[in-house]
Amino acid sequence: MNWVDAPVYLWSFLALPLVWLLVRYRRYRRQSRLARFVAPVQWPVLAATVWLRARGWRTRLAYMAIALAAVATAGPRYGTELLEVERMGADLVIALDISGSMMAEDFRPTRLDEAKRAVHSLLAGLKGGRVGLVAFAGAAAIMCPLTSDYSAVELFLALAKPGYIPQPGTNIGDALQLSGRLLEGSGDRDRAVILITDGEDHAGRIEGEVDRLIAMGSRVYAIGIGSPEGTLIPVYDTRGVVSGYKKDQSGDLVQTRLDVTALQK
Repeated sequence: MNWVDAPVYLWSFLALPLVWLLVRYRRYRRQSRLARFVAPVQWPVLAATVWLRARGWRTRLAYMAIALAAVATAGPRYGTELLEVERMGADLVIALDISGSMMAEDFRPTRLDEAKRAVHSLLAGLKGGRVGLVAFAGAAAIMCPLTSDYSAVELFLALAKPGYIPQPGTNIGDALQLSGRLLEGSGDRDRAVILITDGEDHAGRIEGEVDRLIAMGSRVYAIGIGSPEGTLIPVYDTRGVVSGYKKDQSGDLVQTRLDVTALQK
């Protein structure tokens, strides 16, 4: 990209050494003519009323004028310019589980934090293409449409947490359906859905939505976050401190486990 409209005029800077030589030559000629009539020891007396510093500044200003004229003639550019750039790559939709079970601490500090680290690593390795973000709990919502601005995806990713979607539970089918809706306008581009979850599902629509995604030419990748052994789901108070653990209607502690079988299917 050129920063000036006419770079050829920058060659005008070569005039500066010539001007310097001309100034030196004129000073030499002036002193030579003066030496014919007055001895050099008398020059300070005769030049007492001459402001030599002003002459020096006049010369410096001449140099600056030539330099600025060269820059102005070259036509410097400033501001911003919008360019249309064709970027190749796949369209990816990240379906992120933000249900309450993702706050389990079998990954430190939580499953959700580990999931976000996986998304950060994915975005850092992409060399093009568009990315969208769907968050889900008992329902799904589009947090970020398909975009090549990965910093925007990072911004919305930071907002994804339990409570963003008020419906409790985990509805993976709804997340897959909404992800497919985002990918409908991808044309001939490769497309994929990356599902990040602990695999617990309360709606039972996974297989049908996966089949629809495959029929439209999309791949589906499942990334499981959690341990098969299971752990408790912490409950936080208003200060963000663990105040206890989730219980069911019978008062028993709820165990959350990574459902490997469902994600493998």
